[in-house]
Amino acid sequence: MGWFDQETKDGGAAPATAPQTRQRTATPPPADSGRGSSTIGQRVQINGTVVSDEDLEIVGKVEGTIHTRKGLRVAREADVKAVINGTEVLVEGTVKGDINASQKLVLGATAVLTGNIKTPSLEIRDGAFFRGQVVMQMPEKAAAKPRAEAKVETKPTAPAPSVPNASGDPAKPEGEGRKGTAPSAKPVDASKPAGVTGA
Repeated sequence: MGWFDQETKDGGAAPATAPQTRQRTATPPPADSGRGSSTIGQRVQINGTVVSDEDLEIVGKVEGTIHTRKGLRVAREADVKAVINGTEVLVEGTVKGDINASQKLVLGATAVLTGNIKTPSLEIRDGAFFRGQVVMQMPEKAAAKPRAEAKVETKPTAPAPSVPNASGDPAKPEGEGRKGTAPSAKPVDASKPAGVTGA
């Protein structure tokens, strides 16, 4: 069976044709991108610590700790019992353990996660199972920016010059040491109506 085993209507062998390229064909990353990928296959089981500086896809079994500085995909067939530390994490399989995604965490429709989550961005799709606690964090870019502090410059004010009064003593500010100097009020004659002046 396959591309070269097709038969024509009259029973003869069909001419061999080259397979056509499909859009889903994987293309290697550009040489200058520095972003490769690795896969832990379905028949691979790892016990211990996994550290990756490139995109990582897990299809097999991993027990222990996973550290990725790029994207991580836990495939539908995967069985992971580990603490995961990554940037962008997509879970489509079974994970038992805490996940710390510094940028984004997506739980696919077939995901089964038992553990706590720390991430600034969380997406849980219909059908996903999750049991644990979620701590939403501030995005790294916003947290990394130092807060601008407003600086207010204050200049010392010179004291007002003292002006001597009629007696030669320096004048004092209002309300300071001027007891009994308020002008005297004229007595009011209660027999006259208010506003009337004269004899």
